[in-house]
Amino acid sequence: MEPKKILIKSKSIYDGTDRPPFSGYILIKGEIIHEVSDFEPSTNLMNSCDEVIDFNDGLISPGFIDVHCFFSGYAMNYIGENLLNVTSSEELKIYLDLNKSSDTILGHSLSPNLLNKANEELVNTYITPIVLMINGCEKCLMNQAAKNIYKFTPETCYPESFWRLISINLNNKIKITSLFEKYIQFMNSKGVTGVKEMGFDDYYGFTSILKEFDSKNKLNLRYHFMSQPVAKPLDLSFADKITKELENTSVQFSGFNLMTDESISENKGELKQPYSCEVSPNNLKPINWELIKDLTHQVDESNYRISLHAQGDGAVSKILDIYETCKKDANGQLINRHAITDLELTDPIDLERMGKINAIAEIYPQIQSLYSYTEKTELIYDKIGIERSKNYWNRRKMIDSGITLSCATDLPLLFDDIPSSIYYSCGGHFRLGKEVFNIQNTITRQEILKAWTSGGAYNLSRENDIGTLEVGKKADIAIFNMNLFNIPLIDLNKAYIVTTIFNGKIVYKKKG
Repeated sequence: MEPKKILIKSKSIYDGTDRPPFSGYILIKGEIIHEVSDFEPSTNLMNSCDEVIDFNDGLISPGFIDVHCFFSGYAMNYIGENLLNVTSSEELKIYLDLNKSSDTILGHSLSPNLLNKANEELVNTYITPIVLMINGCEKCLMNQAAKNIYKFTPETCYPESFWRLISINLNNKIKITSLFEKYIQFMNSKGVTGVKEMGFDDYYGFTSILKEFDSKNKLNLRYHFMSQPVAKPLDLSFADKITKELENTSVQFSGFNLMTDESISENKGELKQPYSCEVSPNNLKPINWELIKDLTHQVDESNYRISLHAQGDGAVSKILDIYETCKKDANGQLINRHAITDLELTDPIDLERMGKINAIAEIYPQIQSLYSYTEKTELIYDKIGIERSKNYWNRRKMIDSGITLSCATDLPLLFDDIPSSIYYSCGGHFRLGKEVFNIQNTITRQEILKAWTSGGAYNLSRENDIGTLEVGKKADIAIFNMNLFNIPLIDLNKAYIVTTIFNGKIVYKKKG
């Protein structure tokens, strides 16, 4: 049986390389890109195809790749019962009374208005462990019984702390399977066809779900994942085991993820020089750099890769000190493609070092959407002063230093939106305003789209089969309703995905 032939055409095709967008068509045969042309397709060719779609001026692009996302954390927003209808302390008590015979009372979407002293006292009248999360899972209402079992508190309500609940949630197969299906559909609706997910420790059994989806051809994403050691030390034996276990699947183990410093806004990002708002220190939360160095070397010697998360310029510099001692090829470049995630504040000298050894950058191009111009710039100036602020989000210097950029969201911190990423990372804008910050550090539309596509493929060591629209590569393709290259930045919110193709199959088509 002949493979299905789909021909797509547009006046705007971006192939994921440095080539400017062009008018033409792409012919897909089965799973593979069979032809890429900047000419009009002949009538005979179109008649020979099973499907021909003319997207007019809509941009055709390689499918997008998110190299740092966190389905496990996203799923925590749906743990237990939905509490949207619990709007008062009286209703809360009724709900708890109805469920007090359960082994545990878990819930999500609790109103923040119910986080008060009276309700803390209320939940502590029950012997059943209770954890009720608000949206975002950064705050919760819980009783002492739950604190005893799950070993965290409302003051330490973050994923690395409530990992026991993440494990419970991932093992609720019926719920997690449904959530994962919707998650894949959401990603496809944004043109995303590849991910690098973060999974704590051994992923708490979630790899069985991944293998099941793969065996049923329901995994419409190039799925890579990293292990982040949280409950257990970094485990190279797990890496060996899971790599072998996944050999005959489309799922790939992609190494390890480690946090280093924390938020600059909380004086916990490690800086080269002291915070402007403090006489000292450079970081309120000291980091065990010797341990990070030792773990990185263990990973590198075992021929796995590692991604180290850093916000401050001091942390970035120390990571590069470590990476410079890792295995390199004859050109002095890292063999195992280690990466640095976030890179909020960087020293230009260190970016040159980073480019020299070919460490990969994993940036958050939508990060400015979280803040208004005034709140963020005032915070930056307070923490590091105006002069050092010039090195904030310096993607321009990264590219000029030869660094491969790839894009991330840390979903659910941010949700993939490629037009939005152009508005913020190319325009230098913040939420709710047209003010511009560090315009000299911004990059072009083509550069950010390249980071989302071929940059992501390089990050995953998949540049030979995905990431660009080239003959012989997998047909992972995203198509927009308009040309993202020529519309004003302010109008990018009108752009959206109309069709996503994964492995030669249309997996998303916008209705209407």
